[in-house]
Amino acid sequence: MSEKVELVWVFVVDYAKGWGVRKHSHDYFQMYYCLAGESPVFLEDQDIRLAPNDCLLIHPNQIHEVKPLPNGYLRILDTKFYVHDEELYRSLIKMPAHINIASPTFSWLQKETRNEWASGAPYCYEMATLIFEQLLYLYLREMNCSPAEVPFYHEMEQKIASLTGIEKEIANYILENFLVEISLDQLAQDLRYSKNYLCKVFKEATGYTIIEYRNMLRIRKAYDM
Repeated sequence: MSEKVELVWVFVVDYAKGWGVRKHSHDYFQMYYCLAGESPVFLEDQDIRLAPNDCLLIHPNQIHEVKPLPNGYLRILDTKFYVHDEELYRSLIKMPAHINIASPTFSWLQKETRNEWASGAPYCYEMATLIFEQLLYLYLREMNCSPAEVPFYHEMEQKIASLTGIEKEIANYILENFLVEISLDQLAQDLRYSKNYLCKVFKEATGYTIIEYRNMLRIRKAYDM
């Protein structure tokens, strides 16, 4: 059982036109995850508009308010929790409060936390807590992600994923054999094309030579390890 996080409340809350929550604060964290609709929300000194897939992390003792809805409706997944781990607490406090997270995994973890909390099954609280702790780390990862942190081989993988025809055959062959010494002559013999032709079409399609691609795969393997 995790001792880092203590769940207090996990509910799906629906707001209709004219409904809201007055300004208040509390000593625990609160996370709003917008499932549907839109609404103006006040947090400390700023007005924020919640929309689908928006996540709002309210820190302990921050004054906040769900303003009365002018029209439409709002459905949020509302989670209240304490954090007892100092490192996790400091990390959450440093993060901006409002972010749009379109990740299907993040959405699934939100809903699974609620499902476990409400299930009444044996160990439902423990399961909900562990799922939500995973969600918090995914939240921190999303907030810390920047282009500079994208793995160096990301662009290469995107190019390879879009290949078709003989270029795709070359990439698959190299992927299956990059850890052993396969010569271009052996590649040409196995794929039944000339060596020069294979080198030419692969370079034109990817921007990499076959040898460069093989070496990049080796570097990626070492990087991942």
